[in-house]
Amino acid sequence: MTGRLARNERGQWTSKFNDAGVRMVEARAKGSLEEWLRNVDREKELMLVYWEEMDPCLLFWSTFYLTEFEDGGLAIGLNGTHLLADPTSATMFLKAWADTSFPGKLLQPPFFYPLPLRRPGNKKPDHKPYTSLINHYKDSIKKSMQLPANKSHTTVAFAFSDSMVRAYVAMAQLIGASNRSKPSPFEALAGLFWFCISKVKGIGNELINMSICMDVRTVLGLDKGFFGNCMVYNKAHQEGFQRNNLSEAVSSIGEVVAKMDGEGIMDLIE
Repeated sequence: MTGRLARNERGQWTSKFNDAGVRMVEARAKGSLEEWLRNVDREKELMLVYWEEMDPCLLFWSTFYLTEFEDGGLAIGLNGTHLLADPTSATMFLKAWADTSFPGKLLQPPFFYPLPLRRPGNKKPDHKPYTSLINHYKDSIKKSMQLPANKSHTTVAFAFSDSMVRAYVAMAQLIGASNRSKPSPFEALAGLFWFCISKVKGIGNELINMSICMDVRTVLGLDKGFFGNCMVYNKAHQEGFQRNNLSEAVSSIGEVVAKMDGEGIMDLIE
């Protein structure tokens, strides 16, 4: 957490440790954290994070922001990129930090161990690596990591009730398909957003390219407490898309997710 990511002479990622520690900003707030949470909104919530634009060199953590409430409570905020840690690992780190402050011990310590590599005897003799996932990462590495200048972003939150999600799942199911092929809620909602954004972009009868990111701890048989980056990205693309056919978009996402299985991910790791 206090080191830097760097590339060695072979171009591989490595951790470069240092004794500089992490950058911190300390602040104080009136009242208690409990009172703050009763009336919190997005604007107030952002006040607990030292927000700064991501540096083009995305190899180290942003500043940690510690807010101590006068009547009790401590808020720890940070921002960073998926290259450094996935949201699950970042949350576990903050929770472990909070546990050591109160009640003074780790209640659920993160698990630190390397990813389980596939044993040679468990690999199928005729196994062909899933090159699509590997090539997607190779292309990403070749591209520049420079962020677009003067480009503002907006965050929007959507709330879907259980009945709405069930309706979207039914709407996204292919005509004549069995219940076993029914899309998952993730596939249905992701397909809905993909479908709507593509229509807004107005690129004809095609869907825009979309990246899908998934936490693969369960796929790899890892405990949810595993501390490490387990977010895997893949690209969804659909050519010859029929306008107003939501089920095609959802089906394409389902195919991409199905390919992000244990074998494909291990191919990527190895």
